[in-house]
Amino acid sequence: MPVYSRESVVTTILECQHLNNKPKNNYSVTKKEIYRVVNAIKALQIDTLQMVKRSHYLVLWSRLGDYNDEDLDELCYSNDRKLFEYWYHAACIIPISEFPYRIPIMEQYRQGNRGSGSKWAKEVTNAKIIDEVLKQTCKMGQVKSSDFENKGVSKGSWWNWKPTKRALEHLYNCGDLSVANRENFNKVYGLTKNVIPKRVIGKTPVKTYDETCLHDLYEALKSTGISTPKQLANYTHMKLTQAKPLLEILLKSQKVVSITGRNFRGEKTSLIIHKDNMPILRRAADRDLFPKRTTLLSPFDNLFWAKGRDVDFFGFEQILECYKPRNLRRWGYFCLPILHQGKLIGRIDPKLDRRTNTLELRKIHLEENYKPDEKMVHSIKESILNFMKFHNATNVSITSIGTGELSAKLRKSL
Repeated sequence: MPVYSRESVVTTILECQHLNNKPKNNYSVTKKEIYRVVNAIKALQIDTLQMVKRSHYLVLWSRLGDYNDEDLDELCYSNDRKLFEYWYHAACIIPISEFPYRIPIMEQYRQGNRGSGSKWAKEVTNAKIIDEVLKQTCKMGQVKSSDFENKGVSKGSWWNWKPTKRALEHLYNCGDLSVANRENFNKVYGLTKNVIPKRVIGKTPVKTYDETCLHDLYEALKSTGISTPKQLANYTHMKLTQAKPLLEILLKSQKVVSITGRNFRGEKTSLIIHKDNMPILRRAADRDLFPKRTTLLSPFDNLFWAKGRDVDFFGFEQILECYKPRNLRRWGYFCLPILHQGKLIGRIDPKLDRRTNTLELRKIHLEENYKPDEKMVHSIKESILNFMKFHNATNVSITSIGTGELSAKLRKSL
């Protein structure tokens, strides 16, 4: 049995995550290509932070380069939507074809067997609120949380939401409501039967949660490229104890293959790979395929969903520091890892001044054992320029505190 090198494993991971090849120059990205990437990596995590554009837009930019983010919105919120919002790894945008596989999860919420809000929803007073919110949505067609008033009602402890907001989210979790649109990033809810296209609603629903989990593991392994069982479970937000017996089914069916690869420390590691990804791994092992892309990654990028894979195969630990006090931050508030030709070599903490269209690079760090040679600096510069174009930024300001040599060379280059 061959032992695959770490480089081969990493190249396969990046190829399946659409992070290997350079974006095409002077090329207009189509909605078809946006959908193709989302479908390939399975989901885009939604997050509220917006020091620059929000994470779900950044994840696509890292893979496609400059594109029109309104095309993603149209794919997700138009009448003939190809994508929709629901839970996957977290709150995500996922392909509309996944809707039948979410129904068992919706049923778990409905039965009160999932989520921290189930107990709240069962209380008599709250059940009446849920019923009234659903009636109002039927009457109005589409609603926002701000359409409801809760005068004299104190906020609850569950995310400190007002009762009608909790009711809307409960109905969303149960599948009665879906996100029809976003206005200033606020959810606009509508009845699911009016939001999800009839061609999808009419499909036979998946009957059991195990069917959903089996499907998710199988498809996620195609997206992750290569993984350990635990890392694969992380990608789909599943417990390892639940994933293990289902992975045994996939291994016995030979749809999933066990292999041995080396990690960043050179140690042999037992891994699993989707059978369709074996040709990619062989090409990587033959050096017929290798990483070419240099880009910046969102801290919520899919590459980091599989916990520990950054350390195990890249020798890099992705750390989100926005929730830390300022004096305890080492890397920055919203630090973007730098991916350079298959290696995670550093971090940049950006902030967009939307008033002056200036991209401020507040911290720039280079990992130990890397030197900023001419090719590296040029590649990072080109990525930053494309990042600026994506954000309609006309100016860049480097106020970096960090690795001085890289900061100095980028300041001179930009």
